[in-house]
Amino acid sequence: MKPMSTSISRQNRIYPLIGVLLVITLAVICRRIVYDPDLISIGDVANNIRIFLYIGLFTIWGVSVNRRVMQAHTRRYLTLVSAIMVIWLVVRELKWHYLTNPDMLLYAWYLYYLPLLFIPLIALFVSLSLGRPEDYRLPVWAKFLYIPTAAFAVMVLTNNLHQFVFRFPSDTDVWSENDYSYGPGFYLVSLWIMIISVWAFALMILSKRRSGDKSRVFLPLIPFAVFIVYVLMYSLKLPVLYHLIDDLTVTECLFFAAFFESCIQCGLIPVNTRYFELFIASRNLNAIITDNDYNIRYEAADASPIDTNMMEQASKNPIIIDDDKELHNIPVDGGHMIWTDDLSELMRIREELRDTHEELSDRNDLLELEYEHEKEHRTVEIRNHLYDLLQTKTLPRLNRIDQLIDEYKNNYDRQIIANIIVLGSYIKRRRDIVLQSEVYEINHKDDVYDNTETDSDLQNAFIPVSVLENAFGESARALRLLDIRVSTSIQVKAGVLSGEQMLTTYDLFEDIAEILINNNAGYINLRISDNTPAIRCIILTDSVSPALSAVHNSYPELVINRDEEDETELILNLNAYSTVGQAEGGII
Repeated sequence: MKPMSTSISRQNRIYPLIGVLLVITLAVICRRIVYDPDLISIGDVANNIRIFLYIGLFTIWGVSVNRRVMQAHTRRYLTLVSAIMVIWLVVRELKWHYLTNPDMLLYAWYLYYLPLLFIPLIALFVSLSLGRPEDYRLPVWAKFLYIPTAAFAVMVLTNNLHQFVFRFPSDTDVWSENDYSYGPGFYLVSLWIMIISVWAFALMILSKRRSGDKSRVFLPLIPFAVFIVYVLMYSLKLPVLYHLIDDLTVTECLFFAAFFESCIQCGLIPVNTRYFELFIASRNLNAIITDNDYNIRYEAADASPIDTNMMEQASKNPIIIDDDKELHNIPVDGGHMIWTDDLSELMRIREELRDTHEELSDRNDLLELEYEHEKEHRTVEIRNHLYDLLQTKTLPRLNRIDQLIDEYKNNYDRQIIANIIVLGSYIKRRRDIVLQSEVYEINHKDDVYDNTETDSDLQNAFIPVSVLENAFGESARALRLLDIRVSTSIQVKAGVLSGEQMLTTYDLFEDIAEILINNNAGYINLRISDNTPAIRCIILTDSVSPALSAVHNSYPELVINRDEEDETELILNLNAYSTVGQAEGGII
């Protein structure tokens, strides 16, 4: 299959060359018909056919260049060259067949030198643009080359004023190209054309050498050398030139086109029409291009044989072949593009991912078991912790209730029932405060280490005073059964107290109440406020029982005052019973 691809590559180059040679041959035949006296009747037709053949040839070449050349600047320059050559042919045709005024004929002849000056300059710009990016701009110094080129062009066009380029006999009334001699300006123009042409060619050769590809680099040298020889022969007016190549315009246009096309063919000017060669020479690429009947037209160097039935199956969806390759088939203009992807690396990665997934799954199951075990262990710890908290203060009261129940069995006294209710209310409400404190502590355990906590966050760490008010309310109703009046007032600006403060206050109230039950107290007045820098609990009772002093042992911060009206005032600073301080009357 690969020889077929090679033959197609040769056909793509030979067929256009054959077409160009046929056009030139036909144009030469028409040229001979024009000068044949026996065929003078069809001379004008032959001449028109000839000129249209050349205009068509250079126009098609310009369109072809515009489609093939990749670099934007080079593409525009070569398209401009084709346009200049077409205009040159039009001027040449006007000069020889339509213009009759001697001055117009002379200026039409001068116009020949505009292409001769500017086409080599464009070739130089092309050589400077080779291998450059799309947005490449010519260097500033290159644009200064327009100045001498334009100056020489003006010098040629104004030759009638100074005869510095072409000199005409002084005794001739009508100047023409048939009788003239060269002036110094002609040799300057010719030298400038030679310098620019050699410069452009040298830059192209250097560009090719830097790329490391020296294949067919000699090809542009052939039209370049022929062009130099032709210019020298034309300048010397050698008679042999007029017998062999007598049409300056067409000959030089062909030389210019041949030079640029040879630069394209040898790779000096990169084009996008040699992809098939790159495709055929590609390594590590298992790909082929077929026609619509799945006959292989192009095949990569490393392509392996693929069954036609598999190709057809892959046209719908990619299929797996050889366990580690995936066959693809996509339609292209005139056939199919077929290639295989090597999945071996992906398969290896998939196996690794599968093993990793299994390992992570097993590890996740183990972590879940550890989590469940830790959860159960933590639940037991919390339950034990709550049980210890609840039992620490309430166990003596529970034992006291058992004793009172035994006493009530022997003596049905209403006072015993009232005492049991007071103790039961205390146990119930104290457990409620403990549970609320612990639940919050569990839910906000991680917040203790959060340094970004705000004042409001810390206030939320406390329990609303309504919980304590409800506890006092229930205890007050129980104490009323024992004829002890209880009044409470809680005035805390923040509306909350810490769990420790709340438990301390309620424990103190209960300890005092149990003492006063046996000392005929008439009332208990409790007030909690933060009017001072500290939160204080003040309890006022009408009893002066010495037993109240025993409470001081459980509350070292407690201050006990007795006045002349037989009242006892107990003051406790609650700030000493909080893990968080107080500032300016608010909890922080």
